[in-house]
Amino acid sequence: MLGPGNNYATIKIKPKRQESILRKHPWVFSGAIKSIDGKPGAGDWVCVRANKGAILGWGHYSPGTSIAIRLLTFGEEHPDEQWWIDKIAQAVQVRRDLNLFTEDNNTCRLVFAEGDGLPGLIADFYAGVLVIQCHTPGMHNVIKHLCDAFAKALGDDLDNEPQLKVEITRDRNVSFGLANYQITETKSNGLVVGVGYKFANVRNPFIKTYGKLPIKMLRETDLLLRCDLNIRDNSTIIRKMEEYQNQVTAGQRLVSIKVSADLEVSDKVTLRAFYDQQLTSPKISTSFATSNINSGVAIRFNLNQ
Repeated sequence: MLGPGNNYATIKIKPKRQESILRKHPWVFSGAIKSIDGKPGAGDWVCVRANKGAILGWGHYSPGTSIAIRLLTFGEEHPDEQWWIDKIAQAVQVRRDLNLFTEDNNTCRLVFAEGDGLPGLIADFYAGVLVIQCHTPGMHNVIKHLCDAFAKALGDDLDNEPQLKVEITRDRNVSFGLANYQITETKSNGLVVGVGYKFANVRNPFIKTYGKLPIKMLRETDLLLRCDLNIRDNSTIIRKMEEYQNQVTAGQRLVSIKVSADLEVSDKVTLRAFYDQQLTSPKISTSFATSNINSGVAIRFNLNQ
């Protein structure tokens, strides 16, 4: 999800442990957590609140790790699709202002995680090729929208060549509790395959409305096609040493297929056709397998002057 929406968990911070967040430090360590209202999974959005209830920010949750939450916004600012577009555009514009996009220099780091307010994300630019590294499950969840935001921010600086991305990730975290003599193991395996192509200088099918609407239609535009496959397997296992028992307490297998076509019909309007299907298979009996399909046509208006 691009933002928390209406489905998110709330995490309260222990007293006197919120000072770093108020100073806009993006990390929340597991030892600072007082309580969790809900059952957030790896990469899910969580609302972080102070001990007395004030909203401190929103971030991605990483269970079983020392850095439990990476905050992306502070205060009550709600992340949404436009927030991602603006955040990426700001990072790219900083590099442009530093004259890093010149004939003598065609390589630079576009996003440096916490340094650009996007913890868990690294993006490098190599002579027209964009390389994205997602180091948290939360960033993996929005990889498609990150690509769209970068394409919009970089424009013609990106090469018009077929783009293929394959990424395999494996994470494992183990913690040992002395009080109850049990080991908590969190494992995550992921595979991301993405392909995209931009058809440049495509005749605008809506050119017949040129001069008839209060917006300026483009005579020629770009058609951006993308297809992404994301397979992620998460599990949390509690190993009780005294009882010699192993129990899976959380986890799921997620398969996501996303296909989209974007056409900028004017300087203010972008038309998108999309298909998004997600399949989840839980690893515990108290949860059910789900399948969600979201498809249709969306019209995006840009109100910036």
